[in-house]
Amino acid sequence: MAKTSIGIIGLGYWGPNLVRNFAAQEQAEVACICDVKEEHCRKFALQYPSIRTTTNPENLWSDPTLDAIVIATPTASHHSLAKSALESGKHVLLEKPITASSTEARDLIHIAKKRELILMVDHTFVYEDAVQTVKHYIDTGTLGEMLYFDSIRINLGLIRQDTNVLWDLAVHDLSILTYLLPREEVTDIHAYGLSHYTKNIEDAHLHMTLSNGTAAHIHVSWLSPVKIRQTLIG
Repeated sequence: MAKTSIGIIGLGYWGPNLVRNFAAQEQAEVACICDVKEEHCRKFALQYPSIRTTTNPENLWSDPTLDAIVIATPTASHHSLAKSALESGKHVLLEKPITASSTEARDLIHIAKKRELILMVDHTFVYEDAVQTVKHYIDTGTLGEMLYFDSIRINLGLIRQDTNVLWDLAVHDLSILTYLLPREEVTDIHAYGLSHYTKNIEDAHLHMTLSNGTAAHIHVSWLSPVKIRQTLIG
């Protein structure tokens, strides 16, 4: 079986993890990596001498050997980079959040469907063993009717400048919730948040009611002195 040839854009905070993990996969080959900072490219060229480097993402669009593009750049650039990748015929894996707005997200979905390409967001938590087990219990009826979903995802930093805490952290919990109950829609939603150090919301609470009556509450924060990751389902 031929390996999937991958290009990765963004070698800052999360990109190095993607390079390492994809390079370790037998079914994938990291063929090219890209970052606007040349020093990042030089660093990875020393670690992975067989991988080509570039500071210009257009070199990836025009490369016929690449099957897919992985994007781990600041949120504001997601739409333009992913759109160019899709329009050049590449499958796309995006780090969360998918884009800076729902309008941009719908545009990418439309392009991917039209060109019959895969557009995927890296919602890693839905693949966790605990989430998979709960999903099994719900689908088989073992857990019974799900009445509430209560999640806390708080820590001190990293305070991001390119997005707010809901788009940064709550997307994890929303991806888990929609994975567990894919047929339910949100019928009521309330959210409030606070910002102290940036123009973006840094601490937020999100309350939702789903079409089956399930109540969901999500608390996310960049300002907590302790790190808590807790999800209660009942």
